[in-house]
Amino acid sequence: TLLLAIFIIIIIIVIVLVLLLVSRRQKQHVKHLEELAQHQIDNPNLYALNTVNNPFEFLDEYHIEYNFALVDIVDELGEGYFGNVFKARAPGLVRGDYTAGEFVAVKTLKDDANPERLQDFAKEVSVC
Repeated sequence: TLLLAIFIIIIIIVIVLVLLLVSRRQKQHVKHLEELAQHQIDNPNLYALNTVNNPFEFLDEYHIEYNFALVDIVDELGEGYFGNVFKARAPGLVRGDYTAGEFVAVKTLKDDANPERLQDFAKEVSVC
């Protein structure tokens, strides 16, 4: 009976530790989402794309679905013809690994992009 009591205590300790770890991860995730939301508020042009006749329809054939809210902007790389280019992490994009994330380039359009420029932008990113 003493061994059974020790075994039960160990099981309870393991369960408590697992619950604490899960709670901690959830809090970290919520904090990350709050930081991301603030980043989106501070930088609305990074997250809003005013599409005209959906120039990105070519992606439909690849059945690409990704939650862009997970993208974490790391650094600004520079400015190009269409807009700014950023270095970012995209967790889960390639291998389903949501801890580190793959490095990706995030291209943005300038605010004054006209429909022709938007179509050119869509063609450029389709070859990436």
